[in-house]
Amino acid sequence: MTRTFLPLPSVKSPPPGPWAPGTMKNLAPLNPFRRPIFLSPPKELRETSTAPLWGVPVGGSPFTHDPGARNAPRAFPPRLFPCILIYYLTRTKDPSSSFFLSPPGAQDLIFLNRFFDERGAVMSSKRLLLPWAVLLLALSPLSAQQWVALDPASPPGTSPAVRVLSCTASATTLEIKIPGFWAEKTPSGWKLRFPGRLRTTDEGRPELPVVGTTLALPTQGTPGLALKSASYTLPGRFQVRMAPKLEPEGQTFTPGPPAAPGVPYPPAPFKVTATGLWRTVPVATIQVLPFKAKGDGTLLGVASRMVVEVTHPGSPAAWPPAPLPREFEPLLRSAFPNGRYVPTVPPQTDASSTEYLVIANSALASAVSPLLYWRHKEGYVTELISTTSHNPATIKSYIQSRFSSGKLKFVVLVGDYAQIPWYMWNGNRSDSWYACLTGGSNPDLYPDVGLGRLSGTTTSQISVQVNKILNYEKNPPSGSWFTKTILTAHKEGGASGRFTTCAETIANGPLKTSGWTTIKQYGYRSGVNNTTLSNYINSGAGLVLYRGHGGTTYWSSWCNASPSSFTTSNIAALHNGKMTPVVFSICCTTGNFSYSTCFTEQWLRVSQGAVACIGATSVSYTSGNTPMAIEFYRAIFQDKTTNIYGFYYK
Repeated sequence: MTRTFLPLPSVKSPPPGPWAPGTMKNLAPLNPFRRPIFLSPPKELRETSTAPLWGVPVGGSPFTHDPGARNAPRAFPPRLFPCILIYYLTRTKDPSSSFFLSPPGAQDLIFLNRFFDERGAVMSSKRLLLPWAVLLLALSPLSAQQWVALDPASPPGTSPAVRVLSCTASATTLEIKIPGFWAEKTPSGWKLRFPGRLRTTDEGRPELPVVGTTLALPTQGTPGLALKSASYTLPGRFQVRMAPKLEPEGQTFTPGPPAAPGVPYPPAPFKVTATGLWRTVPVATIQVLPFKAKGDGTLLGVASRMVVEVTHPGSPAAWPPAPLPREFEPLLRSAFPNGRYVPTVPPQTDASSTEYLVIANSALASAVSPLLYWRHKEGYVTELISTTSHNPATIKSYIQSRFSSGKLKFVVLVGDYAQIPWYMWNGNRSDSWYACLTGGSNPDLYPDVGLGRLSGTTTSQISVQVNKILNYEKNPPSGSWFTKTILTAHKEGGASGRFTTCAETIANGPLKTSGWTTIKQYGYRSGVNNTTLSNYINSGAGLVLYRGHGGTTYWSSWCNASPSSFTTSNIAALHNGKMTPVVFSICCTTGNFSYSTCFTEQWLRVSQGAVACIGATSVSYTSGNTPMAIEFYRAIFQDKTTNIYGFYYK
């Protein structure tokens, strides 16, 4: 392993050792839209330990930040950073992965109260708060999926909201509001859903929607939970279906009979699903279950409003300040509902400690020099490690040692699988393990640094990606293309299918008041095909989303026209020039970068294509993919976080 410090062109060379910020740090033309973006599947997905990986964004450099624009207005449109992200998606949430939009690579894909009364009986008629009209809507056969309103003032499709009522060093009090839910009658019973949220997955038990959130804590440990109040109602007669075996995309399992028909479900209206450290901030992920049902699936009620008190472990008298780099403060405020109550202080570290670390295969290291120069000019202390090691433990040791200094923020892996492998974490292949740096030999699942990969086997492949990143950040084409997004959905199920429904939830939710132009490429529609999709990409778009089925080198049979699959050959034929979008390939296996050139890698390795792409490294699950896709757009358009500094847990 060698540590290389590259001199800046036309600038006085820095002394040996990690580069210190130079005099040019604020002179470069910086992207005015840079803001931290926490992209990770909703933390509520973290329920099971078995699930597919999500592909790291392929291509592109990861995170950048204008040190001088900390207090600048949050402008739109956002310009995301090129990268290849591999997110590890377990079950429905990210069980051991982080979700960063950073340089290309493969990164696997990435939130509760007593609610039965003492007799466990159904609520009295006085609690049936909703009008009869709502009951009629719930039972109406006019559409496959119907909105059951709990708050008539909220439009259909409104997501549950989590709000902090109070926060002290000893406790945080949360209010959870449920404006309504979607109901779909199936042969196995009613399927209930919250827009863009998770559901319970205990096979053979009633399948019910859940709400999750991750809270900051003053001290490490498991918080206590108490239901302070709840407003329950029974909005209709629903025989809820049982949860089937977890369904990978492309497979459908028929729910079986009730596993415990005489036992009410869930056993409690909340639970703590994970605890750990996010950098120096203790955190805990909490899941709230507003529904209650009999064991046979008979719905007993749903809470339209809940107030939950979260007692912090140890109940300290004061909240100790958390050492946190300033780039991560916006993430603290947006990713954790009570983050604004957490006092922070700058880390007390050596000024020469590494902030931006690049670990490159020695044969590829020279191609990263322009990116390092640019990051240095932006004011980061950068370091390049050139290595021939193919051992994940060795590679992580480089990251861990720099992280221990307190300043490491971003990590870029440079090389394909043969040069720098992923890590097999709990049976899943993932880069996110490299970003989880707290917890010792058994790290928690909260990524502590922003991590991405530039995937390539030759210097020319890496150079193409570096140049695309630099063009994107320094000299992007003018025009309105940045404020266009293409929503692409597989034809399966038509207008009411799961993939089109996901895209419509984004169009009618985060994008509705964004000011962006939304282009819909829904595969079931006549006249939608590979040519129309390519033409829209060639005309320029800032974001491209695909929800559907996929394979290692294609989006599988997504439209009715022939050929019906969008493949690596279609990417190679694009001519969008420097109008390179960020692509969210939310489907199976398109990020399997152990293949020679997988679908996500192709987006980055061609001179046109995309500046960043995210795709799964293996089979993935609808129960996690849909919430994750929606969360990406919520993070960008509602939380206004458009740089990638880590994960986005909600």
